[in-house]
Amino acid sequence: MNHFDVTLVEKAATLTVESGSPAASLVDFIPALRHIPTWAPFAEFKRKALETRVAVEEMMNIPFEMVKKQMVYTVSFDREVEANFCISVPDKLGLASPPLS
Repeated sequence: MNHFDVTLVEKAATLTVESGSPAASLVDFIPALRHIPTWAPFAEFKRKALETRVAVEEMMNIPFEMVKKQMVYTVSFDREVEANFCISVPDKLGLASPPLS
């Protein structure tokens, strides 16, 4: 795990802890508040929840996408090496198959 991954996890964990426990915000006592827009004066809980959600999604998705890209690169690189190896090594060892007629 590199420093970037640690930073993502640390940010997501910090925001999650800062959001508090259930019943820590006004929306837990007045459920109708969940329908107010994020720009409203008492919607700080919505803005914090959105920020936390983005951080958690980044923590989950960014490393996953990086691994997927590395796997695609590695597979294509391995196939290229394998193709070159299968063509050149048998020729050098005199094991090349005779041409088909």
